[in-house]
Amino acid sequence: MADFTDGVYSYIKATAYVTNYFPMDSKGNADISCYQCRFFSRNNGVCQLTKDVTAYPQRHVGRACPLNYIENIKEENNGE
Repeated sequence: MADFTDGVYSYIKATAYVTNYFPMDSKGNADISCYQCRFFSRNNGVCQLTKDVTAYPQRHVGRACPLNYIENIKEENNGE
């Protein structure tokens, strides 16, 4: 167990890679909004990744959203 009685000497950086799937209808219209993200808490309206409150989460993505978007899965998997 670490002993911090003399303060903190330094920090160790840790990162994570997370994935979320946003739904798309048959016409190609995607619903990319906080409300469709598994990291968004619908109970309190807070992103669990950034801890930010998002205005209109059913329509928008938060300004500090760390997710990078990739083309739809069907195209990535050659239609499978």
